[in-house]
Amino acid sequence: MAKAQKQSLKNATFRVPSKVWQRAKKRAIDENRSLTDVVVRALETYAGTMTDPAAAVLADADRFVKARGRNEPARQFTPDELHQNDDA
Repeated sequence: MAKAQKQSLKNATFRVPSKVWQRAKKRAIDENRSLTDVVVRALETYAGTMTDPAAAVLADADRFVKARGRNEPARQFTPDELHQNDDA
């Protein structure tokens, strides 16, 4: 069996509203996860280091929306517009 690589770890202290903590703790228990795992995954996603493709897409979408620099909603396309074929 290969020896697991040791990672450098940092201890952190966060202040979280009690109700948020309670809901997060319950969900973590329901998902058989630790809150440490939940926080690490959230920070990986935030930092852009998570390898999950879905997280990468969401992070790219978030950066795109912020780069637009506007708070207006994105244009909504009609079904006909979505199914138009430029080759026709």
